[in-house]
Amino acid sequence: MFTENPVKRLSQTRAWYRIKPRQTFIKKHDLAAWYEGVISLDNKTVRDYLLLLIFTGLRREEAAQIQWNQVDL
Repeated sequence: MFTENPVKRLSQTRAWYRIKPRQTFIKKHDLAAWYEGVISLDNKTVRDYLLLLIFTGLRREEAAQIQWNQVDL
């Protein structure tokens, strides 16, 4: 059917979609205050979303698009 992996061409031409590196992050000395602020949020959905981001390292767009069939508890 295929004699060569079609994805190989993307690597050869460096045509992969590039994600820009993160420019900001929470500094170690600010993390406790950030966490306390998030825990005190009234909106449970936003709170859980922010905790998902910080504990998994997912990007905002990745976490927003995740579906339950992609989660393996």
